[in-house]
Amino acid sequence: EKKNKYGFYKLSDDIEVVVDSDEDFIDQFDLKDGYQVQKLSIIRDFKVKRGLPKDLVDVKKIDDYLNDKSLDM
Repeated sequence: EKKNKYGFYKLSDDIEVVVDSDEDFIDQFDLKDGYQVQKLSIIRDFKVKRGLPKDLVDVKKIDDYLNDKSLDM
């Protein structure tokens, strides 16, 4: 298989794909502006677990976004 140790298929330096069964997708998505997108909490947890420098930058951005969003409520 061409999966890395995190279960990703690396298509290029910029693109990695995870393929799961349909059951794995239940409750993992939100609807945003009419589009189905994976929940930020899942993306964040995944990036924390992987721990690459580029992922940690994304984690900081997600945390900042979520903190700003909570202040607006």
